[in-house]
Amino acid sequence: MDRGMLGTPPAMLRGEVEIVQRPVERSFGVTLIAILLAINGLLTVFSYLLTFGAAGGTDVASVIGVLFGLALLYLAYGVWTLQRWAWLTTLLLEILNLIFDLIAVIAAPGALGAWFGLVLAAVIVFYLTRPGIRAEFGGRRVGF
Repeated sequence: MDRGMLGTPPAMLRGEVEIVQRPVERSFGVTLIAILLAINGLLTVFSYLLTFGAAGGTDVASVIGVLFGLALLYLAYGVWTLQRWAWLTTLLLEILNLIFDLIAVIAAPGALGAWFGLVLAAVIVFYLTRPGIRAEFGGRRVGF
């Protein structure tokens, strides 16, 4: 790189400002959420592929299931790469999970899977709404 007078970069001599962005590192929690979304997506795709054309199952339901699994995989990629849209989509998805798991717990208090889903969704919603975590995705640092 050519340095002008006294080691000043040429861009500075022309009055231009050089903006250097520091890459944001993904936190462990965000990495874990991306991995969980990817596992969920893979399991969804494979489980619906296994039922494709099976007796009693409809092909339309299997196709929709596979597409949903692929959407989860794409969402996992978005979270992994800290895309702003992925933060919002994951937050909305987990709020929906929270609502449906709460309904499932009320309907069947002994269902351990529903309790596990309820707690996991609540933890993810809480975690994603922390200011520092939202900032990783390019959001505001303060508030919700």
